[in-house]
Amino acid sequence: QWTDWKQQYADYFQDYYEDYNISEYGYSRCWDDDSNGYMYVTYEADRMKGIYLPKIDYRYVQIAVQYLPSTESGDHSHYTIDEGDNDYLDSPVVAIDSNDRVHVAYRRYIDATSEWQVVYRWTDDVTSWSADNETIIYASEWPPEWRYISIDVDSQDRIHLTFKVQSKIWYTRSSNSTDWLELEWVNESSEGLIDSADYQQWMFVDKDDQVHVIWMRKLVIPTVEFGTLYHRWRKATP
Repeated sequence: QWTDWKQQYADYFQDYYEDYNISEYGYSRCWDDDSNGYMYVTYEADRMKGIYLPKIDYRYVQIAVQYLPSTESGDHSHYTIDEGDNDYLDSPVVAIDSNDRVHVAYRRYIDATSEWQVVYRWTDDVTSWSADNETIIYASEWPPEWRYISIDVDSQDRIHLTFKVQSKIWYTRSSNSTDWLELEWVNESSEGLIDSADYQQWMFVDKDDQVHVIWMRKLVIPTVEFGTLYHRWRKATP
């Protein structure tokens, strides 16, 4: 039986609406659950669009936690993963490993240096998020695509991460949350390479530790619009 957890979260977020604008969820993997029956949802919030408060441009990447099965009287908690007054702090995704360690990735822009980043953070207890447990996966003047960051964990608790920059999809992985492999170009052939605004990407790991990446291309010639879906996969090791 399906229950309407989205409405329950909407009711919960309403309590914060006067303080924050809950502006975006990720398009890839913005929620997961752990072995204790808790559900985690990552989202972007900011003060810039608050209708009852001064226009303060201050942004947050946050995570909400609720016990499952969801009930209207259930306990909710939410925690700030990262915050700041930079122009962009968004696109958060989350994955939970077999030890209930919480892994997140998101997009960040540093105003002072004009640098775009894909940031990875992890925590053992979800309540404490520290830059000490942070790795900058990508840093460049070129922005990663808004919303299309993906994260997943395989059966050996290796973390897998993909994101898109312009027309290229990049992949990396780690077995210890600290050391990450060099970025690997997923769609390295010319097939499927088009303008950055025209396709999206998603990644997941199946039960046999096959890593799957799917992306979509949209083409308009000149009045007919159609899309093509691409799929590549590989083993999680080596």
